[in-house]
Amino acid sequence: MPNVLSVDVSKRSLGYVIFCTASRTILSWGTVQLLLQGSSYMPAILEFEQTCNQRAYSVVIIERQLRHVNFQAGRIEANLEALFVARDKQVHLMPAQQKYTCHGLHLPLRLRRTLSTREDAALARQQAKGKTTLSKPQQTRLNKSKAKNITSFFLDIKPQSAEIQGAYDSAAKKDDMADALLQALAYANVGVNREGVHQPEVIDLTD
Repeated sequence: MPNVLSVDVSKRSLGYVIFCTASRTILSWGTVQLLLQGSSYMPAILEFEQTCNQRAYSVVIIERQLRHVNFQAGRIEANLEALFVARDKQVHLMPAQQKYTCHGLHLPLRLRRTLSTREDAALARQQAKGKTTLSKPQQTRLNKSKAKNITSFFLDIKPQSAEIQGAYDSAAKKDDMADALLQALAYANVGVNREGVHQPEVIDLTD
C-alpha cells in the first residue's frame, strides 16, 4: 500500500501524519498553525504542502467538515482538497466520527474496557440530569481521549524513531496528532501486532 498523508482539520491548525502502511512506520508527524493572509488560507496551506513534500506519499485523507457547523474549517478542507487533487494525489474525505468508531481495529481487552468505562460514566452523568445522550462537547472530549489512548498504545507496541516519539511527547496539541494517526490507521486497514505480522482487513492492536 502507498504512503498516506492524513490531515486532521481544525479552525486554525492542522494535525498531520505521513504513514507508511507497509512497515507501519510514522515518517512525519506534527501540527501546523494556519494564519490568514488577507482573506485566504492558501499561502499557509502551500507552506504546509512543502513541509509534507519532504516525504513521498500518494494518498491524502482529509477529515470531512460540516460547513454549516464550522464554516472556517470547511474552507480549509476545501482548499486542501483542491490543492492535492491538482497535484494528482488520491484524495479521500473521511467523516470525523468514522475514525472514532474504531471499525476494523482489534484493541486489547484492557483498552476496550478503559474506553467503555469512560463513555459509560459520562452517559450516566447525563442520565442523572434527565438526558439520554452526551452533549457535543462531552462527545468531543471522549473522542479526543480515545484517540490519545489508542495512539499511546500504538507507540508502545510499534516503537517509532526517537525523533517521531519526541515530536509527540513535546506536542502542545497531542489530540490533533493522535486524530491524524487514528484517521490514517482507519484508512490503511493494516494489521499490526507485537510480532509485526501483516493481517489484511483489520488493524490488530491486541497483545
